[in-house]
Amino acid sequence: MHHALDRKTNGGNLIIKVDMAKAFDKLSWEYLEAILAAFGFSSKVITLLMSNLKATSLSILINGQPAGFFHMERGIKQGDPLSPLLYILATEGLTRTLNHHLNNSYLTPFNAG
Repeated sequence: MHHALDRKTNGGNLIIKVDMAKAFDKLSWEYLEAILAAFGFSSKVITLLMSNLKATSLSILINGQPAGFFHMERGIKQGDPLSPLLYILATEGLTRTLNHHLNNSYLTPFNAG
C-alpha cells in the first residue's frame, strides 16, 4: 500500500479500513434480509433462510456439560454450508455501497505526493 501511495495518481487515493473480526458472529439479520432482497431473492427464499438462522439454539459447555440453551439474535452459523455464501453476499452489499458513495462524491479521494 505504501508504494501505491508514494507515486502520483490521477483521480486520487482512498483508504478504507474495515475490521472484519468476528464478522460471522456480528452480521445483522436486518442487514442480511435487506441485502438478499436487494439482490432479488424472493420473499419465500428470504423467509426460509432467515427462519433457518432464527430457529437455531445454542448452548455453552461448563465443565463439559451443556448449560441451558439460548437463541441467536444476529450472526450466521459457523460450519453451515450456506454461511460463507451469505457472508459473501453481505460483503458484496458493503462493497457496492462504498462504490456508490465514492461515485457520488460522498467519499473524497486524496492525492499523495
